[in-house]
Amino acid sequence: MGRYSAPLARTTIHRVLVFLVLLIVAGAAFDLSTPSRYTASPFLAAAPAVALGTLSPRFVPYVVGLSLSVGIGLTLYDRSGTHSLLDLAALAFLCGAVLLLTRARSRDEGELASLRGLTELLQDIVVPDPPTELGPLKVAWRYEAADSEARIGGDAYGVEDTRFGVRLLVADVRGKGLGAIEAVTILLGAFREAAHHVEPLADVVERVEQSLTRSNNRRDNSDESEWFTTALFAEISGNGDTVRLINRGHPPPVLFGLDGRARHLGPSEPDLPLTLALTLPGAAEGLFDAAPTIDTFALPEGASLLLLTDGVTEARNVRGVFYDPAIGLAGRLFTDPDTLLDTLLGSVAGWTGHSLHDDMALLAVTRTAPPTPGDR
Repeated sequence: MGRYSAPLARTTIHRVLVFLVLLIVAGAAFDLSTPSRYTASPFLAAAPAVALGTLSPRFVPYVVGLSLSVGIGLTLYDRSGTHSLLDLAALAFLCGAVLLLTRARSRDEGELASLRGLTELLQDIVVPDPPTELGPLKVAWRYEAADSEARIGGDAYGVEDTRFGVRLLVADVRGKGLGAIEAVTILLGAFREAAHHVEPLADVVERVEQSLTRSNNRRDNSDESEWFTTALFAEISGNGDTVRLINRGHPPPVLFGLDGRARHLGPSEPDLPLTLALTLPGAAEGLFDAAPTIDTFALPEGASLLLLTDGVTEARNVRGVFYDPAIGLAGRLFTDPDTLLDTLLGSVAGWTGHSLHDDMALLAVTRTAPPTPGDR
């Protein structure tokens, strides 16, 4: 599932601590080696302030203590009166304020940690982990949230092993918060139910759209066009050699072959996101009642299929260029879906400079080769 990183990596924390210690030592050396009109106060005051903004709360008191101790030592050493008690009092006041702010920050981070735990639990309930192996298929998934304070957004995925084949869904519900959670719950619930009992894939899509429409009609929102869902439905045959796709306004999946080639499996005819057509003029007259386009593609042995949300395709670099997984991962060979997703996440992080502005829901499926007689 989603991964969270600490505010600073351990190596970075060590570097910041070393820098702050050197800053304090440099201030003391500067004070002792310069005329009396120059003091170490700017150095000693800067260190706690920098620590407050960069280090975790458990490290800040050490920096504050060192800075204040050096300040007291310089005051006692100074015999010319340059280091007045007023200077020391100002430093002590600053250090006290930093400690109070650190305590408040520590309390807030504790509450945030509890919130993260609750949201992760809710995420696991709403979007449970799919199975990792289904016949000839290996499955992997990731959920990367752009906002470290709230993991639950509108991105979702689902995998169902049915008598009609393995059916997959990756979707992006517009919006966040409780409305998005409700829509995701309804979306996945309708998909799981229809996937097992409805044979035509187009009818599965229709069932899901009807459920979302009923939910939208209950909302107290005058602008119904705000509530729509882009979705990609996939159905992989029992032997895993073909995949059928219905794309409702969603980024196309990417197929990675054993030859290192990657290509988008775009729809032959574009279609609107789920429920959006029902809000447009002409919907009542059946203007948008045409059957959805179903595209069929081969899924060779060893190939991997990547389903994703627009958090990947709309990730930008410093020049504002969008990320393209078919280009970013071109020439790479993937023998399992976990390696594909880990490589993708690293590639996106490098492209954006580790700055993620939208959630990413990722689902990867690799068709494994059947075992040879010697492997049995």
